[in-house]
Amino acid sequence: MEKIKKLFLLLELFLKQPEDKRQRKSWEMFNSLFIIFPPETVEGMINNMTAYSQEREEISEEEKLQLLVFSKYLNVTLKMLHKEVEKASSTKPFSGNLFSE
Repeated sequence: MEKIKKLFLLLELFLKQPEDKRQRKSWEMFNSLFIIFPPETVEGMINNMTAYSQEREEISEEEKLQLLVFSKYLNVTLKMLHKEVEKASSTKPFSGNLFSE
């Protein structure tokens, strides 16, 4: 639960920043997700959300299908972006401080 709190606080701080600063820091914001949670955990969270949504009776079959496709898209995209972050980090390490200039 501590990791979830850390992610939530980071998101709150990020959203309080001016729009131009958020644009500049968005890549580091994404990178922080994988600092807090390993990629396998992120994928598991997405899969858990998807499984939960599939059990909900108030969600139509069409919406469930959309959520399945979106979850797969999100997992694939996050894996690709994580590889990009790893590549970029090998040449320029992440400072860990999102809100410094």
